Amino acid sequence: MNDHSYHRDKINFMAGAIVGAAAGAVVALLYAPRSGKETRAKLKEGAEKAVDDVKGAINTFEQEKVKPALENVKKDLDKKVTQFKKEMEKKLQTSKKKKSGGKKK
Repeated sequence: MNDHSYHRDKINFMAGAIVGAAAGAVVALLYAPRSGKETRAKLKEGAEKAVDDVKGAINTFEQEKVKPALENVKKDLDKKVTQFKKEMEKKLQTSKKKKSGGKKK
């Protein structure tokens, strides 16, 4: 299993666990002997908790995976740009030498 597949599976598992927990909470609340007002309040509370859990999972994923990956891409790009500039400067110098060496005064 490659690294990308592992992380995708981990995210899918987390999403499934959150959705499953939310669905279980809804079913439990619907069958609980409470008034409609109490049930709605509990559903709202459960929905807010599920939203907070999803936000937390997204934040964790961003901090652990996305930001480091972007940092690596930025570093690689900076290296390639620097290398490209050096190569272009060498070619420019070579071109100038050829041009000045080939002229007769």
